[in-house]
Amino acid sequence: MKRMVLLLLCILLLAGCAPQTEPDTMPSITVETTLPVEAPTADGDAELTALDVALADGKVLTLSVWGRQDRNTMMYGVREIRVYQGKDLLQTLPMAEAIEADGVDGIAPGYTESFSIEAAAELKDVDFDGNADLEICAWCPNNAVPYYYWLWNKEKECFEYAFTLQLRDVDTENRQLVAWYKVENGLYHTDYYRVNAEKELELLKREVEDVRP
Repeated sequence: MKRMVLLLLCILLLAGCAPQTEPDTMPSITVETTLPVEAPTADGDAELTALDVALADGKVLTLSVWGRQDRNTMMYGVREIRVYQGKDLLQTLPMAEAIEADGVDGIAPGYTESFSIEAAAELKDVDFDGNADLEICAWCPNNAVPYYYWLWNKEKECFEYAFTLQLRDVDTENRQLVAWYKVENGLYHTDYYRVNAEKELELLKREVEDVRP
């Protein structure tokens, strides 16, 4: 009898020393958003997309693209770009600035025009200074698509509107911008540009393709 009691005590002690299993649950994870959450504006504008920019000096900016879709044409229009560093708004880039200087209105006054959100705004280093510049699809003509360009000014630490260009290719090897467009039916130009120190386009060469009858 004593042996049975001792055996039961040993079993109870061993059971108490066994490792306890954790419940099969995942810990909750809190994700902090970079940008402040903003509701759509009264005119239907909302954030279409956001682009992250890693600058050559190590700064990381986020470009919040605001605009809307036209319900009739289903085209997208950008009205402004909001430039953030973390949650701090550094700069707002209105599309009206480029439209008044070099372009035409897109889906509505003060808006651009593009076939998709992805094509509405992109990042490209067009002045070859190691910093990404902002490319905005301007409007969609029956020709090569023109783009608006805001270049990063590293001295002022801001984006500045520079020019409009029907860009076809960025030639990084020769540090040139290649533009292509139709002059008239059967007549096409291919232009080769560079961006000078004043952030202006300089035409280096023009190739003419004339297939008019």
